[in-house]
Amino acid sequence: MFDAEFRRQLMKLLATDKEVRTVICSLQAEMAAKADGQGKPGPKGDDAASKEAQHWKKEYERVAEASKMWKAKNDETLRALQQTMKAADDRAQALQEIQASLEDWQGRCHAAEQESETLKQQLADAKQQADDVLGEHDATKQQTADALRERDEAQKQLSDAMRERDEAQKQIDDALHERDEARKQAAAAQSARDEAERTTVAAHQETEDLRQQMQRLQKEMDGRFAQGWQLYQRYADVSSYIRNLLEGAIPREGFEPFIVGLSQDRSLGRIWDAVREAMMKTGSEEELATLWDIFQYSLLLVNQATAEDLYEIAKVQPGDAFDLEQHTPMDGSPAEGAITEVFLPGYRNLYSGTLERKSLVQV
Repeated sequence: MFDAEFRRQLMKLLATDKEVRTVICSLQAEMAAKADGQGKPGPKGDDAASKEAQHWKKEYERVAEASKMWKAKNDETLRALQQTMKAADDRAQALQEIQASLEDWQGRCHAAEQESETLKQQLADAKQQADDVLGEHDATKQQTADALRERDEAQKQLSDAMRERDEAQKQIDDALHERDEARKQAAAAQSARDEAERTTVAAHQETEDLRQQMQRLQKEMDGRFAQGWQLYQRYADVSSYIRNLLEGAIPREGFEPFIVGLSQDRSLGRIWDAVREAMMKTGSEEELATLWDIFQYSLLLVNQATAEDLYEIAKVQPGDAFDLEQHTPMDGSPAEGAITEVFLPGYRNLYSGTLERKSLVQV
C-alpha cells in the first residue's frame, strides 16, 4: 500500500520521533487486548465486530492523516535540508576562495615583509646619510652665520659710507644750489640793468618821437588852424543869406564854435546842401568858392578825428557816362549820355559804402 521510499521514511520517523512511536505502541496494546476478547461467543458478537472494525478504520484514517502530515513535514524538512546542504556547498566554495585569497595575501604579506626589511635597511642607510648631511649642514650653518655676520658688518660699513657720501652730496648740492641762485640773481640783476638801459633808451627815443610828433602836430595844427582862421575870416565877409544857410552847422559866432561845428560829421550834409542851395539862388562865385572850401575843410576835420578816413568827395569829371544812381542832372539835361560839366561833386561814406549826396552834373 505504501511505496519503498515512504516505508523508508516511515521507519526513519519511527526511529527518530518519540511521539509517533508512543501512538503506535498504544494502538498495538489496544489491538492485542481486543484480540483476546474476540474468541468469546455472544449474541452481540457481530455488533461488537462491526464497531471494532469502524474503530480500526478511524484509527487507520487517523494514522494515515498523521502519516500525510509527517510526509509533508518530512518533505519540507528535506527541502530545508537540501537548501542547507546547498548553502553549505556554497559556503565551502566561498571558504575555498577565501582560503586561496588568504594564501595569496599571505604570499603578498611575506613579500611585503621582505620589502619592509629592505626599506628598513634603506631607511637606516638614509638616516645615516641624513645624520651625515645634518653634520655637514651644522658646519655649513656655522659658516653661513659667520658669513652673515661679516656681511652685516660690511653692510653697516657700507651704510655709514653711503650716509657720509649722501651728506657730502647734500653739501655739494646745497653749494651748487647757492651758486645757481647767485648766478640767477646776477643774471636777474644784469637783465634788470639791461632792461633798465633798454627802457631808458626807449624812453629817450619815445620822448624824442613824441617831441618830433608834437612839433609835427603843432605845425599841422598851426597849418590847419591857419587855414581855418583864413576860412573864418572869409566866412565873416559872406552875406546874411549864406550865414542863414550854414546856421545848422555853425550855430554860434566866434572862431572856436566855427571849428567845432565843422568838426561834426553831421555838419557835412548841411554844408553840402547849403552849397547846392546857394548855387541855385546866388550868382556870387566868391561866396560859392568860400562855401565849397568850408565843406572841404569840414570833411578834412571829420576824417582827422578817426583812425581812418570816413568820407571822400565823389570822383566825377566831364566825359564820364551819366548814372542816375550817382548823378543828379541839372534842369534841361537829358536822362542819358555823357557828362559835359560838373557843377557840384557829391560825397560818399567809405565805411558803409553809401553815397551821401549825388553829384550835380550837366549831360
